[in-house]
Amino acid sequence: MFDPKKDTIGFGVHKGTAWIDIPEDYLEWVKENGRQMAIKSNAKITLGILQKNENSSKDKENEKEKTTQECSRSIDDLVLKELVGMNQTLMLIKNLLTKSTTKSTTKPPVKTFEEEVDVDEDLPF
Repeated sequence: MFDPKKDTIGFGVHKGTAWIDIPEDYLEWVKENGRQMAIKSNAKITLGILQKNENSSKDKENEKEKTTQECSRSIDDLVLKELVGMNQTLMLIKNLLTKSTTKSTTKPPVKTFEEEVDVDEDLPF
C-alpha cells in the first residue's frame, strides 16, 4: 500500500524524496505526464493529501482569527464598560465637590482681637 510519508519517488530531480515532501507543481506535472499509471496515481494521492492538509490549515487559521476577533470585541466591551463606570464615578465626585464648595462659601465671621480677648478685663499687672 502506498504511503506518501514513507515511500520515495524513484526518478527525476526529487529522486529519493518522500512523495509528501515533493513540491506541488512537480506532483501536478507527474500526475499529467507520468509514464506509469501507479506513478500518476501516487502523485494524485499525494496532491489530495497536501490539499486536504492545506484546507485544514486554512480552517484552523480562520478559526484562530475568528477567536482573536471575538476576544478583541470582548476586551473592547469590558474596557468600554469600565470607562463608562469611571466616567459615572468622576461625575459623582464632581457633583459632590460642587455641592461642598457651594455650601462652604458662607464662611463664619472672623473674630477680631478685641472680640477674642476682653480688653476691659482687669489685668494682674
